[in-house]
Amino acid sequence: MNTINENKKIYNAVDYGLSTKSKDNSKILQSLIDLVYKNGGGIIFIPIGIYIFDSEKSSWNMNKNVTAILEMKSKVSLIGESITDTVLKVIGKTQKGSALFCHDIEFSNEILHSANAQNFTVDMSEASLSQYTHRGKAFYYSGVRDCVFRDLRLISTPSTALGIDMLNNVVIDSIYVFEGGKSWAYGDNGGAGIGIGTGMWEHENYIIRNCICESCGHFGIFLENQGIFHNQINYSKGQIITNNIIRNTKNYAIGIRGGDTILISANCIYNNTGGLYVDYGARNVVFNGNLIKDSKDIAFCFGNEDDIINKNSNRCENIVISCNTFIKNKINFLKDSEPISYLEQNNIFID
Repeated sequence: MNTINENKKIYNAVDYGLSTKSKDNSKILQSLIDLVYKNGGGIIFIPIGIYIFDSEKSSWNMNKNVTAILEMKSKVSLIGESITDTVLKVIGKTQKGSALFCHDIEFSNEILHSANAQNFTVDMSEASLSQYTHRGKAFYYSGVRDCVFRDLRLISTPSTALGIDMLNNVVIDSIYVFEGGKSWAYGDNGGAGIGIGTGMWEHENYIIRNCICESCGHFGIFLENQGIFHNQINYSKGQIITNNIIRNTKNYAIGIRGGDTILISANCIYNNTGGLYVDYGARNVVFNGNLIKDSKDIAFCFGNEDDIINKNSNRCENIVISCNTFIKNKINFLKDSEPISYLEQNNIFID
């Protein structure tokens, strides 16, 4: 194992003990993350190989809501050698699930920043939980700024695969999610492919683009205002969800749950139970140029999935549904909750 080099900016994880022969690499990778952080930041390079992380042996409670395997630190980026052949494999059964990479702004007393993740796979096909919760994620962050998540494969996570909340200047690009929320059942929270919580700042600007979400649980992609659960509504402005493919979702492909000034554009949505879903009083949302095909239930829903929450929230307002193509859906529109104002124009319907 290499001795500490204070001036090193790229750290080959294998040189610091990460091993395909180890039955649990959790302590080794955490020590390296801590070292890079202490040294002022840098890139952890992970070569091709399958690296095991044992959730039963290495999970710990970050707070009452987060069970972690690894704590991520600012200015520490993870870069794999191969998107398909650099595999971080989580195994083991935990009581309520644990997440591989975690950060919580209250636990660390800082916003996670400049901590990118790129070009590797997280495989949780051999990870399970005794009782379903939202904790069994590949990434579970809260309070994130100036980060890029790109060219990742997130496979068979018990809960949401990429579950990162309160984002500012974040790009989520070219991520493939398969079975995100594999343990989700109707009525459970979370359980999506990509799930973003909002409501910390006035402007939470991020873009989700060029991703593929296949066979996910609650939603393929969703944003959700977190303050709604505490009767403290702060609808952050400025999110874009564009050019994604969502297929075979158990519930809805894309969910907009609260939020303000949002663009959902040019997404290809097919063979899901539902297509597009909006509730929690979302406002100033444009759905433009999406293709919604072969929905087993409803293609577009003004929803009221959580009755108690929606009774305490505003109705959706200023929703634009334009230039979308609806093909062979069981039901094209449903209004469980009547919006205050919306515009529907230039959509194409093919039965």
